[in-house]
Amino acid sequence: MFARILRQNREIKEKFYSLISEKENNQKRIFLEKFDKNLFLKILKPFANIWYTYELKSKKKKGDNGETDVSFFLWMLLSRKAVIVNDVVLEIAKGEFIQIDHLIFHKKGIFVIETKNWNGALICDKDIWRLKVGNTWHEVSSPSKQNQRHAKLLLKWFENNLSERLYKKVKDYVFPVVVFPRSNWIKVKNCSMPVFKGKLSLLLYIISQKNKVFEEQELTYIAAKVVSAKPFD
Repeated sequence: MFARILRQNREIKEKFYSLISEKENNQKRIFLEKFDKNLFLKILKPFANIWYTYELKSKKKKGDNGETDVSFFLWMLLSRKAVIVNDVVLEIAKGEFIQIDHLIFHKKGIFVIETKNWNGALICDKDIWRLKVGNTWHEVSSPSKQNQRHAKLLLKWFENNLSERLYKKVKDYVFPVVVFPRSNWIKVKNCSMPVFKGKLSLLLYIISQKNKVFEEQELTYIAAKVVSAKPFD
């Protein structure tokens, strides 16, 4: 029990989060500019600024809580030979980043986990997701499509940063999944990857894979490559 947790190099994260902050500030500026159109809206602008900032922080905190919950559960119950890296940032090409909630390096595969801390009922059909708000279904951004991209670009990163021998071993054993630790009802049809309601079903999926693929030293090596990844100059 108690998997190993590794933390990633701060340099690449600082570059990534700087870009995210710049993007968020631009979006906020565009939103607030709408309040300059007339005098009444201009009076409300300071309140809109406070509301926008609060909503942004609230969404981030909610997402962070879900990721911490999943990470702690897996750390508690996976073998010591497994390695967990949370909040992984990789620069695939100059200026092209991916951010992965959790990477699990396990003897049975490398698991790319997208955690969504959404409440309520969800439906997925062919990677199109809908969330029930009140009595109405609303289409939301697709976590499975997002994680498809993560897995594809992670493999590209592995190809560029691992030996040919190790990459050939890795490429068929990267498994993207989506987990909802808080949703109370999910119906999934024709999704491109497994979807789990709750942490226990995710854990059972990981340990139920049939083949032992990686030796412990291989997992340690690959995980070390990820945590020491540097940004492009």
